[in-house]
Amino acid sequence: VTDFVETHHLDPYIGEAMLMLTVQQRQQVYHPPLNVERARNPNGVVMSRVKQVAPVEQRVRMFIKVNDLGEGVIDRLTTLTADECE
Repeated sequence: VTDFVETHHLDPYIGEAMLMLTVQQRQQVYHPPLNVERARNPNGVVMSRVKQVAPVEQRVRMFIKVNDLGEGVIDRLTTLTADECE
């Protein structure tokens, strides 16, 4: 994960999110290989792939961890439906 983040000049939070994926999910994000040389937002390209492979509940857990959210916010997020979380 560290090599992937460094190679593609991604923000550290991408690495945190990637570590929360299963090995199989990570492989789906890695392949086909990224070509972010001309991308305006390489982080967005990777997170788009994460969105394709991770269910909304897993992505909410990532969001909570990456943003170090407080208990009140976490409590509120857990009351939302999957559609509301999207």
